[in-house]
Amino acid sequence: MTGSSPKIVQLKRFLFESSLKRQSAIVNIADGSRNGINRVLCKGAPEVIEKFLKKVPEKYTEHYIEFVKDGARVLSLAYKDLKMQTNQAEMMKREEAESDLIFCGFIVSECPMKPDTKAVIEELV
Repeated sequence: MTGSSPKIVQLKRFLFESSLKRQSAIVNIADGSRNGINRVLCKGAPEVIEKFLKKVPEKYTEHYIEFVKDGARVLSLAYKDLKMQTNQAEMMKREEAESDLIFCGFIVSECPMKPDTKAVIEELV
């Protein structure tokens, strides 16, 4: 096998906050070139990430809602490349980093109900 995997270095991290329903990081992806690519990587609730996308894909909402209706958990993934020096990443504000993102896709995970869930819900109601 020739070549090697790119080296990814985290430059800055914006922690997950439940009130924001998202998390981001600024990374440098070095593929053998001198400086590599600086990129923002973002994940979060689809309805939140949608507000930060440069262009919302057709039927974006319909697609993630279908998964949610079936009981799945859904995260939206987005990114953008940065035209800045690696040493400038630390100064970037969250609002700037998480703007004009490009949609990558959804992560969908199944969350089957536990056998006793129905009984517990009925008891609470």
